[in-house]
Amino acid sequence: MGMNFYSIQKTNLSSFLSGDSAANDTYHIGKSSYGWVFSLHVDHDRGIYDLDDMLPMLTDSKRIIVDEDGKEISLVKLMLTIMSRSMDKLPTEPPSYYGRNAILGEKNLLRSKLGLDHCVKHGAGTWDCIIGDFS
Repeated sequence: MGMNFYSIQKTNLSSFLSGDSAANDTYHIGKSSYGWVFSLHVDHDRGIYDLDDMLPMLTDSKRIIVDEDGKEISLVKLMLTIMSRSMDKLPTEPPSYYGRNAILGEKNLLRSKLGLDHCVKHGAGTWDCIIGDFS
């Protein structure tokens, strides 16, 4: 289970809620999934290679940050979600993909292995830089 986060134009929240993402310049920031580092959605075509590249969009006064349910999220809360993630302890029984597709990252979190078609970089903290489609 996870939660997706988006940056949208303030004036287009109703379009976002109706599912019309093309009409409102929606940018998918990334996904928070239990037990994993944050999956930061990077887009090389837009010049977004890491979290620092995304900051101008996240601090733009004409945009807001929302979760997939359309609830507005503060920049502080989003940054804590991205940068201050942790698990109290390691799972007693690691998931089956641990070792094949995942490695143990910081603060007892799993992170994607590099070079698996989607993870292009491990962030400097508790996030991975991911390209491609998200579910």
